[in-house]
Amino acid sequence: MKIILLLQQGCPRIVGFDLVMASILANRGHEVSLLGCGLALPACDCTDIGSGITFGKSCQDPRPLTVARNVGYNLPMLRRWVTPEMYPAVQEAASVPYGLSDILAYQGDYLYLGEMAFQSWRLYHHAVMPSQDEAEWVTPTIRDFLASAILLSWLYPKVLDELQPDILWTLNGRYTRQRIPCELMLAAGKRYESYDMDGDRFHFHINQP
Repeated sequence: MKIILLLQQGCPRIVGFDLVMASILANRGHEVSLLGCGLALPACDCTDIGSGITFGKSCQDPRPLTVARNVGYNLPMLRRWVTPEMYPAVQEAASVPYGLSDILAYQGDYLYLGEMAFQSWRLYHHAVMPSQDEAEWVTPTIRDFLASAILLSWLYPKVLDELQPDILWTLNGRYTRQRIPCELMLAAGKRYESYDMDGDRFHFHINQP
């Protein structure tokens, strides 16, 4: 089977597990591709309120990609499918919703991207629904998450069409970068498998976050 494994570059512990799983799957005869990101997503400039870490900086460590390449895995990067006109177009599309309620209602061609973007923002910031007073200063950040979701919604159909995976493997499937391809796999009648970590325990799921 052809398997795409979404490489979680921003967390060394998760990357280590991804590489172990890729090795296990390859040793069982599957054709494994590790899909990296390599994108300057608008949300990558946002800073985690709790840790103070800028999201994109945590993905700039070259060691996971170096290890994956040295082992010999096919390692396409999402940026390979980006065209020059996409960035201005995605910023224009994301600027249309004005307030938080507009962002939440934003729907792409086939996915509820506003809801996905807001969910990703909440997970990254460990946040709840902002109050009316808070909405004014958090909305620009959430709009950056929406812009990222729009760009990813344009890229992933191209990726899946070219690589033609039978199975997608990913961390939990809740964040936008993971959830969009998971939804596309389901729409194509294929499956995705996800995992979550609880301390030293791993939980595995099929076709559900």
